[in-house]
Amino acid sequence: MPCRHILIAEDEACLAVFLQTLLREGGHEVSLACNGRQALDALLRCNGGGEKVDILLTDIQMPEIDGLELITRVRAMGMTVGIIAMSGSHDPDMKARLMKLNVECFLRKPFRPEQLNNHIRSTIQSGRLE
Repeated sequence: MPCRHILIAEDEACLAVFLQTLLREGGHEVSLACNGRQALDALLRCNGGGEKVDILLTDIQMPEIDGLELITRVRAMGMTVGIIAMSGSHDPDMKARLMKLNVECFLRKPFRPEQLNNHIRSTIQSGRLE
């Protein structure tokens, strides 16, 4: 799988560090944001400065700006970033709302590392990343 820059937006520090380690071991460059506002700032900074974020891996329930608002803003700005959303919520309508926002994949927490790796591979192979 080719190396990609992945931004993780996750407010649970232990999970964020675990995901960062897992993805770095997979050969990816990884950045962390602990809420939606930091993630949006990082996307704007990276994409404006030449170090493009390829994939946004975002939790849905976060402080300041939640994942749904973050995704909505990213799509409204026209950013070409693959988005993988994750949530522990059992909202039956969540997946449908995310698909309307052109989210590539949805992971329900807890999930296995191989599930995440499969979704990253699928997002890369979809051809939607620049």
